[in-house]
Amino acid sequence: MRTALLCVLVVFSAGCLKSGAGTAPTVAAKATTMTRDEFRAKVIGKTEAEVIATVGKPMSTAEGGTRMFHYEKLTTDPVNGRVDTWITVVFENGKVTQVRF
Repeated sequence: MRTALLCVLVVFSAGCLKSGAGTAPTVAAKATTMTRDEFRAKVIGKTEAEVIATVGKPMSTAEGGTRMFHYEKLTTDPVNGRVDTWITVVFENGKVTQVRF
């Protein structure tokens, strides 16, 4: 009886370790936002490659005579403190000239 109980305990323990039970939980990285002014300072006057290197790949892009990058939820509204849903980065002559929130 004692041997059988020990075997069950060993098998159960091995299964728990293999499945990840008993290990420290993985904490998801917290999404960070920045102020609108911080975002502007990072992108104004930059090329497309510099913008991507600084704030990451855009969610989408558009061209309608003017090249634009679209980002989601990277900045906060200074008036109400809420995260901006959509940010548009506008390029003219290959450099950022405007950011719309």
